[in-house]
Amino acid sequence: MNNAGVNSHADPVTMTDKEWDDFFAVDMKPVWLTAKLALPAMRKAKGGSIVNICSIHGRLTYPGFFPYGAAKSAVLGLTRNLALDEGKHEIRVNAVSPGYILTDLTKGWLAAESGRTEKANSIQPLGRMGEPNEVAKVVTFLLSDKSTYVSGSDWAVDGGLGARSA
Repeated sequence: MNNAGVNSHADPVTMTDKEWDDFFAVDMKPVWLTAKLALPAMRKAKGGSIVNICSIHGRLTYPGFFPYGAAKSAVLGLTRNLALDEGKHEIRVNAVSPGYILTDLTKGWLAAESGRTEKANSIQPLGRMGEPNEVAKVVTFLLSDKSTYVSGSDWAVDGGLGARSA
């Protein structure tokens, strides 16, 4: 599954090599492995579309999110390179970068502290967090024939959060 991910709030000085490797084995390596396994058939078919699930943290991050921001930036780099390398095979590669999405993980994080939901909603330009189906709609578009000239891009599905200044 290419959209697996865990958060990490590690310190760059105290994080061990094993912790780093274990983290990237979940947050980055599956993206590459999925492409590695799918590309031979896609090349043979002379077409297709890969959509890598990234995060708003690939472009904009927050203090204390090391190495999460690094992993998501790596996903964006891989997306761009695959788009360049696979275009000659008519394979499109894009990324989708969600912001606050009401997944079970997010709901648990919100419930862990009183007032956290209200605070999170207060910084959302749309005044609310997104739903998983709103991310799925963008992924579906990028996989469809309606996006045949879209490749190498990163689609923010963040309700405008990435447009905010501090």
